[in-house]
Amino acid sequence: MRHLEDEDRDFVLFLLSLEEDEFKMMINSMTEEEAMVLLNNVQLCREELFDNHIERNGTPEADKIIERIKTPKKS
Repeated sequence: MRHLEDEDRDFVLFLLSLEEDEFKMMINSMTEEEAMVLLNNVQLCREELFDNHIERNGTPEADKIIERIKTPKKS
């Protein structure tokens, strides 16, 4: 998660490690602005994890679908 400052990344990881009720309590204690910043940081983490997964594993399922669309069907 290189798009975030260490402190922000650590806070996101901490919140995501909480039980559901603890997480809700933390979110409810935030201002709307703080919650929006947190949501943005979680989204950045999510996108980065997805990008890393695609870089490592490629897109084999999508590649199969694209190949199927490109290959003309024989009658």
